[in-house]
Amino acid sequence: IGAGVYLDDIEAVILARREVVYRNIIFAFISIFGVLIVLSACMSFIASHLARKIQINFQTFITFFETSATSYVKIDERLLHFHEFKELARAANRMIQERNRMREARQNAEAQVRQLNEELELRVKQRTAELEAANKELNDFAYVVSHDLKAPLRGIGHIAHWLVEDYGDQFDEHGKEMIALLLNRMKRMDSLIDGILEYSRVGRMVGKETRIQLDALVQEVIISLAPPPSVEMRVVTPLPVIFGDRTRVIQVFQNLLSNAMKFLETPEGNIEIGCDDAGDAWRFRVTDDGPGIDEKYFGKIFQIFQTLQARDEHESTGIGLALVKKIVEFSGGRVWVESTVGQGSAFFFTLPKHPNGHA
Repeated sequence: IGAGVYLDDIEAVILARREVVYRNIIFAFISIFGVLIVLSACMSFIASHLARKIQINFQTFITFFETSATSYVKIDERLLHFHEFKELARAANRMIQERNRMREARQNAEAQVRQLNEELELRVKQRTAELEAANKELNDFAYVVSHDLKAPLRGIGHIAHWLVEDYGDQFDEHGKEMIALLLNRMKRMDSLIDGILEYSRVGRMVGKETRIQLDALVQEVIISLAPPPSVEMRVVTPLPVIFGDRTRVIQVFQNLLSNAMKFLETPEGNIEIGCDDAGDAWRFRVTDDGPGIDEKYFGKIFQIFQTLQARDEHESTGIGLALVKKIVEFSGGRVWVESTVGQGSAFFFTLPKHPNGHA
């Protein structure tokens, strides 16, 4: 009996201890679960807090980028909570500062451009007014030349012709020479006035551009000049079709051909007209077998009123080649001469293939 009681006590102790162990295990599990719940709550709180701060930082940058395009707003670094965002803010602020500097520079440049444009417009208006006034003066001058100067010249001419008709048989040889000289001077003055008028009109009065068959035009000019049978004028190459002011083109060929014919030293002579392709332009030439021109006079002959020989030897106004130069240059080309004394001369000029609106 004693042994049985002892075993029962041992069993009771074991059960009691087992129950304690179970309670401890359960308590441990409950404690761990509680700690996990607390840690989870803390982590959730921390994550929420961090997410809110990150959202605030991002919202700060979003607001900045939305307003930076039209304003000079900078990011306040004190509103940011992370070192990386602060560094990004500093970089963005530097970018803003540079952009603002560039914007101010651009605005200053635009203001200067506007001011320059206004000044340019004012100058253009002033120059336009000056050109209009100058054109008016030229028109008045042309009117005076064509009417007020030619009228008395015509009167002198009529008197000279009347003297010849009524008293010509009473003049001695010297008197006849004086009357012939007077009529010749009047003719020269009339040609000089016409030449001045034509020279003044180039660039001021622009004619209508038309399609010009140069082969036909040059033949018309040759016929109008009526060279003597001993002087041969011929076209040695095909001439192109160009677009330009027909009257001005006629003046160019007429002056060059009449100049070549006028200064031939012998009754016989050959004058040739040719053309070749010079890329963007046509290069024309008028050559003769006359006396030639000294190189030192190459520039002088294209100046107005300049002649190489006395006008009593060769009747000339000194305007023909100057008129050719002005017409050709106004059309976008250039003119020059190549010559050797005793071997004739060659006058060259170019005209653009694509007219610039001046021809």
